[in-house]
Amino acid sequence: MSTMHTLAYRPFLEPIPLEGFWLLLLVPLILAVAIIYKSVKIENMALLPRQVVMMAAQILAFMVMAAAALWLVVELV
Repeated sequence: MSTMHTLAYRPFLEPIPLEGFWLLLLVPLILAVAIIYKSVKIENMALLPRQVVMMAAQILAFMVMAAAALWLVVELV
């Protein structure tokens, strides 16, 4: 394969190096999911910020618990 440099960005062939902080990308993903889901589901938009924060915290907590459970399974088995 040639390593010829072009001016075009090819995301699948030359991805952005994110090895150091890829876990931080979960925060915008969680917030986006919570905002979109809650903005569709709630009737009173005045409650949106509080509901989004609560749902984002729940998603993050369950992701941490799932990661801990999987880590325990890998370490014990």
